Amino acid sequence: MNRLTELHLEGNRMATLGSEIYALPLLQILSISNNQIRSISANQIPRLLTHLYLAGNPFHCDSQMLPFLQFLNSTVEPTTDEDLCTLSHNGTAPASPLARCPAPCRCSSTKDNLIFVDCSSSGLTHLPPLFTEEQNSTVLQIFLPRANQEMPLVFEAEIEGLNLSNNKIQSLEEARLPRRTRFLFLDHNLIRKPPVSLLKSLEFLTRVTLSNNPWTCDCAALDFKKWIVSKSILVLDVNETRCRPDVPDSPGLAERAIWLLRDQDLCPDNTGLYIAIVCGVLSFVLGGGRCNYRLTRYKMNVTRSDRSREGHRQGQGSSMPSSLFSHMDQTAILELIKGATAPPD
Repeated sequence: MNRLTELHLEGNRMATLGSEIYALPLLQILSISNNQIRSISANQIPRLLTHLYLAGNPFHCDSQMLPFLQFLNSTVEPTTDEDLCTLSHNGTAPASPLARCPAPCRCSSTKDNLIFVDCSSSGLTHLPPLFTEEQNSTVLQIFLPRANQEMPLVFEAEIEGLNLSNNKIQSLEEARLPRRTRFLFLDHNLIRKPPVSLLKSLEFLTRVTLSNNPWTCDCAALDFKKWIVSKSILVLDVNETRCRPDVPDSPGLAERAIWLLRDQDLCPDNTGLYIAIVCGVLSFVLGGGRCNYRLTRYKMNVTRSDRSREGHRQGQGSSMPSSLFSHMDQTAILELIKGATAPPD
């Protein structure tokens, strides 16, 4: 086997190409056409290989294939029987809608074969449509020049990093970022409202920057502060993530590190004020009730006085002096005033 120079494996049901192929040091021709192989790694290709036959495999041109694509791009050999991962190649048919790298951003692949979208220092005032609810595509079409070929290499991969730093973005309320976003840089913008819902939705986040934004520090920022505290190891600039310099209602919070604030700093406890207001309302209600009670008693006294006066008139005639009713009226009114002005029990 060590002297094998040509190997034909076409027309089988192979799903992967094992690393054993690389152990054939003299292999020059390899045919794996018409199998079920979806991906190839560069370290599976023997060093002396000159011809590689790939047609008839359902290759998925994603970030897993990128090392192999870069290997093909950097060498003259091996030659292939078809242009793998170009616009004309059936294997590039995406499972989800593809989008070009948004202008004026720059898209690239990291050492870990992740797609990183760099929109830093681009003068942006709003998010590119790619990252809003309007479009919200999480898959990009990346074009790489191919050596000695007119058609560029094209592969699709999910975005896992986004740099929006040093722009003039004011809001992230419409942001819809890929769920698997690992890197998010938001520093040096004009964002006031903390994007708490967005940050909580990115469960794979490993690095984030938030500093040099005029963050609004009030009761609504409590969840933002709690998120920073719970994820402080991910926030690269946690000590520089501060309240805006002009805080009209709470000047004492200006430029203070958000994660070091107490909950009461952001949302002062007004329990004492609330209690005073409630007590005042209750006093008013109870005082009004006492007045109604006294008024009712007064009316009852007047009624009794009328009946008593009528009885006296019938028994003694019309010569009865009117001082009786006047005296009883005065007593009832004095009782009413005294009761109304007395403090509630």
